[in-house]
Amino acid sequence: MGKQNQMFFEKILNIGACADDNETLKLKKSSLIIVPLIIGPAALIWGLIYIFLDHYLSASIPLSYVFISVFNLWYLYVSKNIIPLYLVQMILVLLLPFFLMWSLGGFALGSFVFIWAFFAPIAALIYETKTKALYWFYAFMLLIFVSSLIDQIYRTYASNGDCTFLFS
Repeated sequence: MGKQNQMFFEKILNIGACADDNETLKLKKSSLIIVPLIIGPAALIWGLIYIFLDHYLSASIPLSYVFISVFNLWYLYVSKNIIPLYLVQMILVLLLPFFLMWSLGGFALGSFVFIWAFFAPIAALIYETKTKALYWFYAFMLLIFVSSLIDQIYRTYASNGDCTFLFS
């Protein structure tokens, strides 16, 4: 059973591989495929918890990550083009934690979930030049700044009942 699981996992990690890919590109594709494979199941559970707590708008955010990532992986399988996978995953990882935080009511009520978005600038250091990675960091900092400006507005309109359940 262990060998079958390993073969299955290897097959999934190679869905974007082409025969003419060099080892660096194969590794890059495989490592990018791991991102939605790890975040996707967690996002699904997270979304279901929000549904259970009647936070439907908040639930739609992690669940949208799951659906977009499945389509994104399918597109990689069909096209073998890594760029859409990279861009979509980076944008989702950067923006969705902020959207979730805003839907829950800002920094405190949103459990500081925006910290997950810091993965985007860190991942950019792996896949991009330092200069391009800085742009992801600047985008992260801009979102923090915007969040601080609108924090009072979202705190006023959000319910603060069940969101403490997910406070980290």
